[in-house]
Amino acid sequence: RPQIGGQRITWEYLCSLTPEECRYRFRYVTYEIRELADRMQIPDPFPTANGCLFPQIEALGLLLARYKSPADEFDIPTQYCRSQSGNSQLVNELNIWIERNWS
Repeated sequence: RPQIGGQRITWEYLCSLTPEECRYRFRYVTYEIRELADRMQIPDPFPTANGCLFPQIEALGLLLARYKSPADEFDIPTQYCRSQSGNSQLVNELNIWIERNWS
């Protein structure tokens, strides 16, 4: 089991990345992630069924990181300081929320 570490995804964290780093990690640059979160009207914070609250930017960032590298499900906790189970629940529930609200 990988050890949880790294840094949470915040606006400040995203701004600290170069555009190339941001695009590599999330397939979008910083301002595009902010714009996408705002346009999609993702709740801030985004609640999960087990009571966890994820800030809007972190929720979308974790989803994008998971989409970018689906084989890296167990690497995400080492980079973004969230448990694998918590991240998995968030990704599933945010996917459902997006599908219900935008399809």
